[in-house]
Amino acid sequence: MKTTPETDAETDRMRRAMWSVYYKSAGHRRSVLPPRLRPMRLEDALDVLIAHPDQHGGARRRRAALRLGAADLHLEKKARPEVVDRVMKLAKDVNVDHLLGPVGKPNLKNLGLVLATAPHPKIDCIAVNNVGIKVSYNPRTHDSTVISVGLVQKPLAKMVDDLDPYLWSKCSDFFERSEPVDPVDYQPLGGRVDNGKRWQMYERFVLPGAFFENILNICFTVTDTLISADYSLYDSLLFEFGVLQLPGVLERDSGYVRARALSADWTQVSMKKTIRYRDLTPDDGPEGGIDAGQWLNYVAPAMLGLWIDDASQARICCKD
Repeated sequence: MKTTPETDAETDRMRRAMWSVYYKSAGHRRSVLPPRLRPMRLEDALDVLIAHPDQHGGARRRRAALRLGAADLHLEKKARPEVVDRVMKLAKDVNVDHLLGPVGKPNLKNLGLVLATAPHPKIDCIAVNNVGIKVSYNPRTHDSTVISVGLVQKPLAKMVDDLDPYLWSKCSDFFERSEPVDPVDYQPLGGRVDNGKRWQMYERFVLPGAFFENILNICFTVTDTLISADYSLYDSLLFEFGVLQLPGVLERDSGYVRARALSADWTQVSMKKTIRYRDLTPDDGPEGGIDAGQWLNYVAPAMLGLWIDDASQARICCKD
């Protein structure tokens, strides 16, 4: 599809709205970030999502509604009435309003109900996060880790394209590029690497107000019983945060995406991602000033949740 200023603007609005959803559902406060980097207010983000054409068959908006439901932000005891009203409207518009109650309960104790009621005539499949996205932070190493285990209403054999790293930039508004490159000069290779062989992938991941450019080690393996994409950081190239542009700031970026057949119709998808940002405190910075790396580590859980859901659910929730 040819990119136009109009589609660029629509993509940017969707990015900003989705970032607001994940930032809020992670329990973060907007006031912690500098004004130019703050997500939009959640009710404004929901207005964008409700009115958005969503070129991905409703997948982005369904994912946003389910994420807010998992954070119980469809309940007035957890959110303002104007937020609750918008969450419910969005969920109804994308045919997942019947799932908000079950997905918001700890460990999805009503998982059977979810699996029984998830299919909808207007949705060809659905992904259900059946253990909740678990985020941990190690103060000793400064690692942030997200683990997610979910069920997808698809047979394993049909999940290859959904998890293929070659297609990450095809299924996401946040991955602008993802392609195999030569490990020496980082020039695009073209073509594919053999199944189960390690290769290097260039990725450009864009958030409102920030973007990352990295080279990842990738090993993508497909068998009759397992689909696995394992990755680790090869090189951190560039980072832009507001007006600050620096060489790569990641010290660690590793994890996996693995799919195993749970039954003839359902596949279990396990995802793990760990990141660590280096210390960005300037040598001549103001005394008591906040290190930009602290901002990054603070918002890391929201970024990780967005990354995992965008990588795993963008394609598997699309009609096309």
